[in-house]
Amino acid sequence: MRNVIQVTLVLAMLATGAAIVLAAVVKVQIAAKRLACGNQLHVLACTLETYHNSNSCYPAGTAQNTNLPPEERLSWLVTIWPYIEAGPGLRLNPSESWKLTLTIRRMWSTLARRTNPLIPLDT
Repeated sequence: MRNVIQVTLVLAMLATGAAIVLAAVVKVQIAAKRLACGNQLHVLACTLETYHNSNSCYPAGTAQNTNLPPEERLSWLVTIWPYIEAGPGLRLNPSESWKLTLTIRRMWSTLARRTNPLIPLDT
């Protein structure tokens, strides 16, 4: 009987220790993701500054195309995309509607993953 109590106490102590370690690991993971998110927002801010230094203005809210209504134009992210370090591989046509552009989904998902590490990668 005494051995059963001792084994139970040891198991309870091990479970408590494992719970404390697991809680600490989760906190470290959250802090790392928060740091990565802040870093990527810093990269986006530096990208906007680079665009401003090159063009003497910040990008317009939408791509300039008078043939499309404003709600169908591509956003300002298309304008700064070549300035983002992972951006030059993706070419978008600013004269197309965002509804017609299939690659815009790849751009949004790539940018979303780069700025928010909590978003899972597409498989």
